[in-house]
Amino acid sequence: MRRLDTRTVGDDGEAEAARLLTRRGWAVENLNDTVANHPLYDLRASKNGCTINISVKTARSANRHVRFGPYAVISQLADDAFIFVFLSPHKGTEIDIGTEAYELWIVPGHARHIAIDAHVHYHSGDELAAASSTSPVMVKDKIDRSGGRSISGAAFNTLRNQYKDAWTVLPA
Repeated sequence: MRRLDTRTVGDDGEAEAARLLTRRGWAVENLNDTVANHPLYDLRASKNGCTINISVKTARSANRHVRFGPYAVISQLADDAFIFVFLSPHKGTEIDIGTEAYELWIVPGHARHIAIDAHVHYHSGDELAAASSTSPVMVKDKIDRSGGRSISGAAFNTLRNQYKDAWTVLPA
């Protein structure tokens, strides 16, 4: 997939999240319909008097790298919000929302610290510290080297194991 397709893939992820939520009885509003590329949340969903805000992340990379966005933005995510992450089902394959060839994580806002902690750990203590505030918070489907600076693979697996297809984390 070409880099120019990033916006299309993101839009497809938002539409798929809205479709899946609607199928489960939620009324969904796409916040990007009123503010182009809303900085924090993409969707607002309501059901049974409960309203939630949702940030949708679609990882187009066949390497299964999940970018949560800039540190300054992801840090503002509310604990009671959610992050819907769409990524390819297997390393080495491209995501295909249209054929439902994807893996979905439903991450509660309070769990964002898992990715943030990996980001801070990677950027701590050297010349990369200044980049911490400007580079995206990211987790990767990889095996971390023992004693290495990255714990991104561990964070990826923690999020995947806890929140893959985790519809039960949403309010009833």
